[in-house]
Amino acid sequence: MSELTVRLVATDKELFTGAATLVTLETLEGSVGIMPKHSPGMAILKDAPVLIRTADGDIYAAVHGGFVTIDRDNVIILAESAELGKDINIEREKRAESEIGTPADDDEASKARLKRAQVRLSVAAKSTTTHLR
Repeated sequence: MSELTVRLVATDKELFTGAATLVTLETLEGSVGIMPKHSPGMAILKDAPVLIRTADGDIYAAVHGGFVTIDRDNVIILAESAELGKDINIEREKRAESEIGTPADDDEASKARLKRAQVRLSVAAKSTTTHLR
């Protein structure tokens, strides 16, 4: 079976390097599914979950900003910030979500913080319910 070589790197650390059969992520243009032999490309990432499907199971990460480059069987995700689902503190994110509440329409900073907390909670939930194969 053909595989991708995937690297997920945040500005402060490398989170994942390895083989995968599928990567799904959200770009400004929409959802992208990347499989081996994908056409080359580059895209800006949205604050959203990333799925990396490996032979050992699914790995979820919360990615905030950055971009992805695709070169046939190589995928590099360079994120402004990112966390693996297994490393996310669920209680901290629930507190953040609660403290932010419903931001005013013109409060872009609070909207961005709320979106990040929601993405992290989504990724943490997927990580705890997904079993490695």
